[in-house]
Amino acid sequence: YGADTIYQTYNIPVGVVEPPSELVVTQIEPEEITITLSGQRRFFFLSNEDDVKLILKPWQLKRGATPITLSSSNFTMPEGWTYESVEPRVITITLASKNQTESK
Repeated sequence: YGADTIYQTYNIPVGVVEPPSELVVTQIEPEEITITLSGQRRFFFLSNEDDVKLILKPWQLKRGATPITLSSSNFTMPEGWTYESVEPRVITITLASKNQTESK
């Protein structure tokens, strides 16, 4: 029972925790992604979707609209969970210079 492998799908918000200091986020598309994970049933009882985090690497964030292809390396998750897939695979983060947005 607890050793059965199950698949669980979660909706995770897309957010930029620490954009480069000179930039500000102006748009995120989409605002939510769907990730599918697998693991033994017992691991899913010990954790929940709040334990799955989308991590964008600083080098992925540039001024303008930047498409980012997501992979397993963009996520942190509890031990025992395995990344299976994400939809959509590509998100777009739009960043502008802080002084550019302040002058509007």
